Amino acid sequence: RLAAQIEPRRRDPLILGWSLGNEMDEVIRTDETRRILQMGAETAAKRALVDHAVDALHKGDAAALAAAWKAAAQTRDELYRQALSAPAEELETLRQFYAERYYGFIHKTVKELDPDHLYLGFWLVIGWWENEQDWFLIARHCDVIGYDRYALDFADERFMRLLQAVDRPALCGEFSFPPTYAGRR
Repeated sequence: RLAAQIEPRRRDPLILGWSLGNEMDEVIRTDETRRILQMGAETAAKRALVDHAVDALHKGDAAALAAAWKAAAQTRDELYRQALSAPAEELETLRQFYAERYYGFIHKTVKELDPDHLYLGFWLVIGWWENEQDWFLIARHCDVIGYDRYALDFADERFMRLLQAVDRPALCGEFSFPPTYAGRR
């Protein structure tokens, strides 16, 4: 579907770049990661999360992960088949791992379809995320950070700090004041 949309415009000089997704819909959420861990062994995303947790967080020891997560398992296969609940600090690590892979896959795919235009990410909104790490996750997987800004100030201290912390240009797609004006103009 992406190819059908991008390839006809691949040489179009009026195209600055591409984005995929929008605002909150593209942020990988903690509850989404939690739900994946509850899925069955046939779910590739669950297997990837379990493998990452075993390898990166528990030094390759499936039994150690099972003990930390209070699961009755000794092997990866047993972990894959169980509904799992990760401790909060490990769940956040898994959420970031999932987001890193997801954003990386989209960036790679768009650039393979059109290497000559920019990839603008997904129009992240500052503050509409799980935490500030989401800014850094998307920044690693785009040419320009496409963002939307809904605030009283366009470039407040938080935004400037985040922008200066990454080596990426940024493009604001939308800016508006929030509707907290009690009905007055």
